[in-house]
Amino acid sequence: MKNLGKILATILIFSTTLFAIDAKLNPSIIHEGDQVSLVLTSNGKNIKFPRLDEIEGHKIQSQYISRNITSINGKTTRTLTKEYVFVAKKSFVIPPIEVEIDGQMEKTKSINVEVKKGSLGDNLFALTMEVDKKEAYIGEAINVEFVFKFHRDTKLAEASFEAPAFNNFWAKPMQKQPATIEGEYQIHRIKYLLFAQKEGSIEIQPGRMDVGVMQKRTRNMLSFERVKWKTIYSNSIKIDAKPLPKGVSIFGNFTFSAEVDKNKTKTNEPVNLTVTIKGVGNIDDIDEFKLDIKDAIVYGDKPLKKIYTNNKEELGEFTQKFAIVSDRNFTIEALEFTFFDKESEKVIKLKSKRFQIEVEDSIIKTQTAKLEKQKETSVVKTEIIYDSASKTMLTLFTLGGFLLGVLTHFFLTREQKKSEKTKDDTPFEKKIKKSKNDKELLTLLLPYTDRSKKMQTMINKLEENIYEGKHNTIDKTNLVKNIKKYLEKDRDIEDILK
Repeated sequence: MKNLGKILATILIFSTTLFAIDAKLNPSIIHEGDQVSLVLTSNGKNIKFPRLDEIEGHKIQSQYISRNITSINGKTTRTLTKEYVFVAKKSFVIPPIEVEIDGQMEKTKSINVEVKKGSLGDNLFALTMEVDKKEAYIGEAINVEFVFKFHRDTKLAEASFEAPAFNNFWAKPMQKQPATIEGEYQIHRIKYLLFAQKEGSIEIQPGRMDVGVMQKRTRNMLSFERVKWKTIYSNSIKIDAKPLPKGVSIFGNFTFSAEVDKNKTKTNEPVNLTVTIKGVGNIDDIDEFKLDIKDAIVYGDKPLKKIYTNNKEELGEFTQKFAIVSDRNFTIEALEFTFFDKESEKVIKLKSKRFQIEVEDSIIKTQTAKLEKQKETSVVKTEIIYDSASKTMLTLFTLGGFLLGVLTHFFLTREQKKSEKTKDDTPFEKKIKKSKNDKELLTLLLPYTDRSKKMQTMINKLEENIYEGKHNTIDKTNLVKNIKKYLEKDRDIEDILK
């Protein structure tokens, strides 16, 4: 009998050690995207469960601990339960997990997790993806719609949509659509506009919806509601993206124009050119234009792109402005815009007008007038012969004239210095003083960028103020006072000032 008691005691100790930790899954039947709980339960005075961040590639979303103390016939039992929550994606095996119980390390049994395809809640939830075309040119708009539906009786706490990465597509979300009711289901539609960026077969990956459903749960003899999360995925779709003709990168249907604000201008006064493109297509793909005009300085603003949609295609307007300054007549050559027309499926090349700009009082006219005047002027040489007496008188007169010249130069120089202090401003200096802001002053100085380093520095400061938001100090009084130094390399300074 004693031996039998020892055997029973050994079996009891062995069974207690064997089942020191209980591990189970909730629910027992699992479908792809279901939220699953791994529940570990153990008895003991001091139990330490590990903190897990993931289980075999499945991220742990939350962790809970609950305690239960019972007393039967004076014997107290302490039970500790830890719950690890994750979303099941595929079948896998949970390896043994180590738990410290009263100073000893114990291990759970391994658990085989079988994940079934489809969803247990297929009759409650559904997420599908639809497209308006499966064949499109690069840059052609493709309407993509994700349709999420759930049963009206479902107690939905929250739903979160995660769009796919849209690899090799340029994607733009559309305006949110109001929910609709169709039979027993509530329908939500999420729309995107896609533009293929490379040719070939491109797959649109599945979208994902995380759904939180309110469920009743009982723990520690208490009944309460908690959110149970479920993940569902849409289908994927392959798009056959066709290449555009060589040398063409824009797809759509557009109008194109370029206009100037005047055909005649004055020296230092800008001509404003505006380029406009309107139509259907991906306006964001249109590059900015660049102008290269001989004997003129061109400043071009960054393009302004206004884009909007009608929930089927993208529409927009492209606007770019230029300011052109020159001191002589110049020509703005016709600009070109090429695209692949979506209606005719042909390459369309549009051209703007060609503009001849006349600059009044240009430097070329002034120089031509000077040359003609010089041709009309003749030079007469006269030779005078003096006798000896006259030479003596001439010497005296020459000496007196020299002294008189020195005195005259002294007084004239003094008077000139006085007059410089009170001299009137030249027309160019007046324009500088009257300039209302940095942009007007920049327009005046732009034609003389290459005159001197001082002028270049001044223009750089003005451009930084206007286009980079800086606050460089511009001393117009000092500029006017030293304008000749700013223009010191110019051969016709006086003409400029006049």
